Amino acid sequence: MARRVHSSIMAVVIVVAGAVGASAAGSPAPPALPRDGVESVEIAIGGLDGGPTRLRVTSADAQAIAALLGVLGAGEPVADHKCHDTGEIVLRRQGGGMIRLGLLGGHDEGYWQIRFYDGAVTSLFRLRQAELARALEPFGVAASAPARLLR
Repeated sequence: MARRVHSSIMAVVIVVAGAVGASAAGSPAPPALPRDGVESVEIAIGGLDGGPTRLRVTSADAQAIAALLGVLGAGEPVADHKCHDTGEIVLRRQGGGMIRLGLLGGHDEGYWQIRFYDGAVTSLFRLRQAELARALEPFGVAASAPARLLR
């Protein structure tokens, strides 16, 4: 009897562990962003819905672009929702082409969200506000500005 109970408990543990592992493995990772070949970044906050543009900046600073790509690639997946983008980051590639990212205030305190677009929305990720703010500073965006601008 004790052996059957032990076997049953082990079976439950294995099934639960497998489900948790499959769930974690099934979580999408942020789309791979190019580490090379991005020649410029355009950042716009506001103006996407016909309202006033509150910030617009373009930069070809290779170090700033590399730092921003590092932060953008470290997001955590979240469920998409109906809130609209309040900003946009466009990565212009050498030889043409672009990657468009929507920028919006996060639903969780201390986070912003990034929508990766490939025609339609492909995925939504959250990023820590402090890390993204630091990555935007070299583009002339004051660390305190995005939180105020994205609301």
